[in-house]
Amino acid sequence: MTLAAEALERLRGASTSCELEQILGLNSVQSLHWASQNGIGVRIYIPFGKGYIPNAMRVLKRNPKLALVMARRLIASHES
Repeated sequence: MTLAAEALERLRGASTSCELEQILGLNSVQSLHWASQNGIGVRIYIPFGKGYIPNAMRVLKRNPKLALVMARRLIASHES
């Protein structure tokens, strides 16, 4: 979040319109809270299409912990 916060602050400092874009399913609680506290709009990116699966696999290779996070969220969403 630090890099995004710095970039957004620089854009706002230059009076440039900006928003925070988050990929659906990634841990976004901290960044959504920061955006809310700082008056930054948020967009949720929902990837789809034939390139989605190969890209998702590359992301999981770089950060295998995401698979565990996604599994936990999926289980939690069905427990409520």
